[in-house]
Amino acid sequence: MRVSQHTAIGMTAALPLLFVSPTGAGLQLAVTVLIDIDHLLFYLWHEKKLPAAAPGGFIRQYGQWQYFGPRVHLFHNYETLAGATLLACLTGHILAFCLLAGIGLHLACDQWADYHAFKFLRIKSFWGDLLRYGQYRAAKKAGREKEYMLHRRDTWHRHLSLNLLPEKKQAALHRCGILALYPEIAIDPNRDAGAWKIFF
Repeated sequence: MRVSQHTAIGMTAALPLLFVSPTGAGLQLAVTVLIDIDHLLFYLWHEKKLPAAAPGGFIRQYGQWQYFGPRVHLFHNYETLAGATLLACLTGHILAFCLLAGIGLHLACDQWADYHAFKFLRIKSFWGDLLRYGQYRAAKKAGREKEYMLHRRDTWHRHLSLNLLPEKKQAALHRCGILALYPEIAIDPNRDAGAWKIFF
């Protein structure tokens, strides 16, 4: 979901909080928008360089990034949501609940947007993301990156074919750069590595 959309939704959700805690409303809005900083952190970790785009345009660039391996997001995961929930329950402080609201709202919006477009559960486990990224790095180190990425490409194609109506499938295929990988190798419609389904 775009930063502008997160901002608009966050502002709408923060309005009632202004009457209870202006500080809490500001915190909830800030968290709803700034949680996307983990996209930048992963980009820096993986690429070992600064992005070409200015901060305002980075999220758009991140969505068009021609890297289709597993991504590790520090905040877009169930562990972050569980930690914020635990903090709110243990402290009972309104700011802790506002923090939880910001995180939950952002993740819910991202989950809805990706499920609506791709029938894909985007938010997963942080440790699962690390595991998948480790598997990708191991395959790359062993000289099997192409084989690994072909499995991801064909699994994604199979997922879209099984879960979307034909007209929605074509729109989704158009948006998914991963399907342009290795055009010289035909898509295997039966290949299913499960990469888009597993929770962990």
